[in-house]
Amino acid sequence: MAVKLLALDIDDTLITRGGSVSKNNLRAIELARKAGVYVMLATGRGYLGASRIVKELGVDTLIVNYGGAVINDTRTHKSVMATELDSGAIIEILDYADELGLHAHIYQGDGIVSERPHPYAEKYTRALDLPYTVDPEIRKKTWRNVPKALIITEPERVSELLPVFKKRFEGRVCVSASSPGFIEFNKLGANKGTAIEWVADHLGIKKEETAAIGDNTLDSEMIKYAGIGAVVENGNEELKRIADAIVPSSENDGVAYFIENYVLTRGKLKLGFDIGGTNIVCGLVKDNRIIKKSSQPFEKVSDESIAQRLYDQALSLMCECGEDKEKVASVGVCIPGSVDTSRGVVVDAHNLGLHDSPFRSLVQKRFNKPVALVNDADAAALAEMKLGALAGTDTSMLITVGTGIGVGLIINGRVFLGGRGKGVEAGHIQTDRRGPACTCGRTGCIETFCSASYLDARARAVLGADADAKTLISAVKRGEKAAVDVWEEYTDNLAGALASYINIIDPERIAIGGGLSGAGEFLIESIRRKVDVGSFFREPTPIVIAVLGNDAGLLGACIYADEV
Repeated sequence: MAVKLLALDIDDTLITRGGSVSKNNLRAIELARKAGVYVMLATGRGYLGASRIVKELGVDTLIVNYGGAVINDTRTHKSVMATELDSGAIIEILDYADELGLHAHIYQGDGIVSERPHPYAEKYTRALDLPYTVDPEIRKKTWRNVPKALIITEPERVSELLPVFKKRFEGRVCVSASSPGFIEFNKLGANKGTAIEWVADHLGIKKEETAAIGDNTLDSEMIKYAGIGAVVENGNEELKRIADAIVPSSENDGVAYFIENYVLTRGKLKLGFDIGGTNIVCGLVKDNRIIKKSSQPFEKVSDESIAQRLYDQALSLMCECGEDKEKVASVGVCIPGSVDTSRGVVVDAHNLGLHDSPFRSLVQKRFNKPVALVNDADAAALAEMKLGALAGTDTSMLITVGTGIGVGLIINGRVFLGGRGKGVEAGHIQTDRRGPACTCGRTGCIETFCSASYLDARARAVLGADADAKTLISAVKRGEKAAVDVWEEYTDNLAGALASYINIIDPERIAIGGGLSGAGEFLIESIRRKVDVGSFFREPTPIVIAVLGNDAGLLGACIYADEV
């Protein structure tokens, strides 16, 4: 279901603290608005404190202020819904803050009121250009129309204090954290989630048609309510556990990323193909989830015949799902081999028998839809970066260990397709000119020593004709010396290759995918120490197992189709 309403938190989500809205975020928000999405802000700030951002965005929509306590109309500058804290609760909050030696203030109109001058309050009001009143009688008064109270303390104290305040006011006041060092108090039930629900109902928009993005516990109810909720990488770990997606940090335009990769593509049907030397897998994809997939054997025939088989396979799959091909927005195809992505040409795919093939145009002619063609390792890396083990990284690598060695490289938050757009073939770095023959025609490439095929062959050599990598690993776990020796040799090879990659790229994280990744932590533990020893850098590079399995290439091809 397409997104019709998008709610954006401001601080540490849309902008970094005190900053302006980036060009990328502005551009993406404008794209969303042109696509008919109702874009609104949902912030802990009051209306005046948020007004600069409203002007930067040029929005004329409703805005949620004070963490959900008030909803204002940016056209009339008046509230359309407001709640207030009970006066007794306000005094109790102020008393308890004073008892703990903390600064607390309350809100009246667009200004703040505190009992005594405090550097935190002065810095806060200067940053947001808010009226500031000091009232020594604050705890002796009966207060009305106070939407929120706020405690500002050292950021590192919030994790200690938040549970204390939640317990103290349980069942009476909503307590949450927002920006670093902020603990917020609202009327019970007044939160960003209920406010967004109010706006959606007011506009006749279904829950499933809403999206939201935030960074801290003040956003938790909004993220839970939204049809799709995201948290920026710099956000709270608790929020990440309940979010549907984790996107790049506020400093790296996470809002733009969310809009481009989730909001504007939500509800669209896409077809993805992962063509391998053994099988062709076709998947019908919606919202980055595979609805259904099918597999058929690959045959080395002409490129025209392969393109026709893709079309026939897709029609059959869509018929099974009761879907019309006219609803498909785009088609993504990934293959093992060198691909000129800009021209849509398969330069060399030895296992498929395709060379200098204008494959994208052949597929596009049959589907009459936008088609993207990409290398399978690049596609898998893109999927892991968007949805899996490489999420939140700017520079990372996916190493697929299967029949060969595939390497997908992420640089500056984007899949790196090579300086000339033909991909990265890091599995074909030559390490021994006198080594085994490689499928590329050379000898001693990394994949001749590090692929699962190599390990299968070594397993057969020491354990018998029916053995393979899986059999060998079982024998290693039983302590069989011949198997252990082979495993140590193999992991030396693989760790050496990874250390070399690290020395060139210095990635934030490496994920291992492909068939051998099924060995899980046994594989990781076997190579981690060896990689650390071989790396030039003191700080170890995290090595993890990829999480998307055999679906990574197919999903990545669909994602790539949305980006080109």
